[in-house]
Parts: sequence; structure tokens; C-alpha cells
Amino acid sequence: MWRCPKTDCAVLDLQFKVRAASPARRPASSTRAIASLGECSCESSRVIDARTFLNKEIEVLTVQQEINTQARADIDRSQREFFLRQQLKAIQSELGRG
Repeated sequence: MWRCPKTDCAVLDLQFKVRAASPARRPASSTRAIASLGECSCESSRVIDARTFLNKEIEVLTVQQEINTQARADIDRSQREFFLRQQLKAIQSELGRG
């Protein structure tokens, strides 16, 4: 059977992205969907179902990544502000003594 190298790479990339999400964080519906992929006897139907499932998983992972990125930016900003406030207090303290 002939295989397109580009398709194989894309499938491997999708598999990696899906596996990167911890199974513990997967909802039960995703686990059931994974299990049901092997139930269909028609290969083309399984491929379509797998592709649909993987696209949904990628969408979920993308949203999770965006949320994590935003949260990290908020944390970084808060830490910077705290550090600058502490520096300002230290400078004011030194100027008050001087």
C-alpha cells in the first residue's frame, strides 16, 4: 500500500499533540470516543471518525494552550509589579534614612 510521506508526518504530529494531553485531564466522553474508533468495521469510516476526533482534540489543546499562555502572562505581570513595588519601598526607605 502506498503512503504519502506528508500525510504520515501530519498523522504522527497529530498523534503527538493528542498524547501530549494528559489522559487524566481528558473527559470521559473523549475516552469513550477513543475506544469507539476501533469499533467500526469500515476503514474509511474509521479514518473519518479518527480525523474528526483528532481535530476536536487539537481544538481543545489549542484553547488550553491559549489559556495557559494568558495565565502565564498575567502571573509574569503581577510578579513584575510586585518586584517594582518592593524596589520602590526599599528606595523610599533608603531616602528616608539618608
